Amino acid sequence: MTVSSREDHFELADYLSVLRRRWWIVLVLTLVGVLVGGIYAKVAPKTYTGSVLVQVNPLPISSNATTGRTAGSVNMDNEAQIVQSETVASQAARLLHSPLSAQDLVKQVKVSVPPNTTYLQINCKAPSATGAAQCASAFASAYLTYRQSSAVSAVSSTLTALDKRISSLQTQIRIAKTQLASLPANSSQATATQLQLSFDNTSISAAETSANNENSLLASLNQTQAVGSIATPATPPTTPTSPRLLLLGPSGLLAGLLIGLLTAFFVDRRDTRIHTARDVDRYLDVPVLLDAAPKKTALQSGLASPRSKIGQAFTELGQYVAGALGEGNHVLLVVGTSAGPGGSLVSANLAAALARTRAEVVLVCADARMITPQLLGIGDGPGLSELLAGRATVSDVARRPPDLARLRVITPGGDSLSDLLYLQHDACGRMLAELHRGARYVVVETQSVGDDADAFTLAQFADAALLAVEVGGSTRPDVLDCVQRLDRLRTPVLGATVLEVSTSWPAARLRPPHQPTQMPKRRWVHRRGIEDRLGPADRPADGQGRPVERPARQRPALDRASSPPDKSASRSAKAPDGASADPLSGTPPEPDIPVTARTPGAQPPGADLVRPPDRPHKRTDYADPADKVWKG
Repeated sequence: MTVSSREDHFELADYLSVLRRRWWIVLVLTLVGVLVGGIYAKVAPKTYTGSVLVQVNPLPISSNATTGRTAGSVNMDNEAQIVQSETVASQAARLLHSPLSAQDLVKQVKVSVPPNTTYLQINCKAPSATGAAQCASAFASAYLTYRQSSAVSAVSSTLTALDKRISSLQTQIRIAKTQLASLPANSSQATATQLQLSFDNTSISAAETSANNENSLLASLNQTQAVGSIATPATPPTTPTSPRLLLLGPSGLLAGLLIGLLTAFFVDRRDTRIHTARDVDRYLDVPVLLDAAPKKTALQSGLASPRSKIGQAFTELGQYVAGALGEGNHVLLVVGTSAGPGGSLVSANLAAALARTRAEVVLVCADARMITPQLLGIGDGPGLSELLAGRATVSDVARRPPDLARLRVITPGGDSLSDLLYLQHDACGRMLAELHRGARYVVVETQSVGDDADAFTLAQFADAALLAVEVGGSTRPDVLDCVQRLDRLRTPVLGATVLEVSTSWPAARLRPPHQPTQMPKRRWVHRRGIEDRLGPADRPADGQGRPVERPARQRPALDRASSPPDKSASRSAKAPDGASADPLSGTPPEPDIPVTARTPGAQPPGADLVRPPDRPHKRTDYADPADKVWKG
């Protein structure tokens, strides 16, 4: 089986989950955005806008375009462009005595035309309220002055042309009168000259009339009110137009919200912790058998009540595990995938559920830092470490918790359990085989991460494994590594339990590791090239006190291409015929089980595989190639 993480994909529920987990990031950055917008509104340079309303009067010399945008006799679009011309801006600069150029002043002015009117709304921006009002008034005065001067110039040009026309006509009339006096009466030339004289008199009369009208118009244009007037003078504004708090506040809110959402999704994307049961199924392709992460089903105390919702869920989990394992006696490994108490909570509740609904159950606590004894109300005492060291039997260390008659618990004990589990491989196998014959289910609690992860090697003796995934504590790489290690040990994974540990059981309250008890002073002896750790009083010897030679340990060849071996059948094959005594009841067990056959103080089984950590020694005298093994 190849175990790998699945390609991640997001659905709407995943985005909502991210918002529920990272809402504080969105909230903080949103508040920061609003705060930054408010601070900028207070410290940014103020800009005031002065406004003046100018009425534009129509002139006889000007007319609106037929297709103009504005109605009336004045093309207001042209007038608006005149206000923003450099000529008007230059005149306004002279009125303001401003050091700014005409181009810079034009950038501060904005002209608008109210619909269907002949008014111009002139707005001018300045750093001060008084300056803004003066700027608007200056542009209005400069525009009216420019319009008046332009009209006067146009009328003056017309008058000049009319005067030249009248002078020319007067000259033609004098010449016609002279010619008519010299011509005979009733002649054709006299008649033609008389007609020309009449036409010239008519033309000069029309020109004089136009000149009189232009003179009247010129006289009226000398007054500013003729071209337009200021309908509403500019007054200093009381509030700045920029920065505006009502604009910057919502803008900062939206900017902070957007940045907060992006930051929340970025942080959640880089977070490898398991947050929901969907993460286990989506990223790791492991079925979730129990989801205790929601608040309604979260573990509020150590051992769940059988009538509670979470207790019923563990009962269903026990039924599923029993059905998946099938008939016979089995060893189930509960692996904690985090340094928290999730493994203890799952193993304790599952063992209690199996004991209530099934048969005899033995719970082996192979992790010295977990809180399983506290959950089940069992105090400290001899346990697994003393059992593996040969100083106690199974009946000495197996204790019954209150109110659970069919459950026996083997606590970690008081010695350095990780060293014994790592080194005494054969002893662990024989111990589990003995427990397997005395109980229907043997639940082994271990951990795949942390300093006590050496007990994970017990997985090779288990029929199946169950993962304990703790929300917020387990990470996807750790869970994936655990599944891959189980796959390499050919231990099938039934599924995962996802739980959220209550704040009453934080990881800081895990059991501290026990200090190793005083053991007899040991010395190192070599047998067949394998270093064996023995105490002077514990050395197995014959009747003459000489060390007993043990046969070399043969390692069977493992065909990786074949199917996983039947571990329950191999444990059953180790039991001799007629072995019916229960090791949990204290009855002497079979003679081939060194754990119970030895007296206290005897050498623990499997000690021929012990290698001192501070004195590595490499074998060179292998009796058999299959015996060439290096435990490191």
